[in-house]
Amino acid sequence: MKREEFASRVKKDPSLKWLTDEAEGVLSVKINPPSTIVEKSKSGKTTQYAVTLKDGKLAVETELPDREMVPPPQSRWWMNLIAAIAMSAAAVTLGWRLRALFARKSATPPLSVAAGIR
Repeated sequence: MKREEFASRVKKDPSLKWLTDEAEGVLSVKINPPSTIVEKSKSGKTTQYAVTLKDGKLAVETELPDREMVPPPQSRWWMNLIAAIAMSAAAVTLGWRLRALFARKSATPPLSVAAGIR
């Protein structure tokens, strides 16, 4: 549909109820909608569509997202292991330091100090 014809139709009916796929001069194409179900651990993916005009008809090509961008969770097991070891070492070190701190505060003074002997 040419711009002039579209503009004249819009002036006649600005609600655009006439703009359907059955209207004369309107090109349309059916596309398959992408999946709307996503696993909890994965982020949603965007599907891009490339619409072209070939031989007077609309053609749609789906451009799927690149699946190699994020490594699967199974390949990151070693990162989780290193993080667990680091957190365990930090907890053990903190425990040792707290035990030493409380041992110093609750310890009784040496006998010579308690008796007043110099």
